Amino acid sequence: MLLDQAKDISAKIGDYTRLKSNVSATKEFETRASQFAGAADKLQRACRSIKRLQDTGVTLDFVPKDGAALADKAAKLGSILKEDPAKLNDPPFNLKYDFIDRLNSICSAADEVMLGAWKAHIGARSETASSEVLTALGAVPQYRPVVAQIMSLKSQIATLATILPQDPAAALSQLNTLMDSYRTAWGGMTADGIPPAVIGFLRAAAGSGAALNQLTDEVRSWLEGRNLLHVFRIKI
Repeated sequence: MLLDQAKDISAKIGDYTRLKSNVSATKEFETRASQFAGAADKLQRACRSIKRLQDTGVTLDFVPKDGAALADKAAKLGSILKEDPAKLNDPPFNLKYDFIDRLNSICSAADEVMLGAWKAHIGARSETASSEVLTALGAVPQYRPVVAQIMSLKSQIATLATILPQDPAAALSQLNTLMDSYRTAWGGMTADGIPPAVIGFLRAAAGSGAALNQLTDEVRSWLEGRNLLHVFRIKI
């Protein structure tokens, strides 16, 4: 509703500008048209971005602050334009501070909410080892190549979560590819001599946490032999 009214006002101001013969008045209305067009464009882009995220399953709940009040102001501006466009030069409220700036702040708030939701979405769908575990494993010469690969993939996944994508579906596809490579890299450690039970423990500890029954004698012995016991903590 707010977006449609802002776009309608922008269009009407543009029409009036083209019909106005007075040069100075035309410049004033061109300024108004530019202000409204810019705000309407930002609102439109924010709406499209929200829809794209929601269409790919990203959960976000955004309610524009003072949205109803701004919609009411937009309706008043629409009435003024219909009655006498010249009255737009003396509106009942400050156009810049009470309307245009508020519309722009809504767009900025939407960007923050969308980025937060995107980060949470990526976090819920990715599994990356802690830097402490990887650093400890990297201290063992035979594991350094695969650890370097895992750390690179971890960095790419982290970077993916810091930028709101223009194409969320493509970004999620990229995430799936990175996670497949990540799991493959972890699996490659088995070929380097890490027992499957140890791999399972390390991956669980790096994720949501390993159960105590996963810390078997085999796993403890392997960790102790490589001076890695100090890396882990027991939490409930």
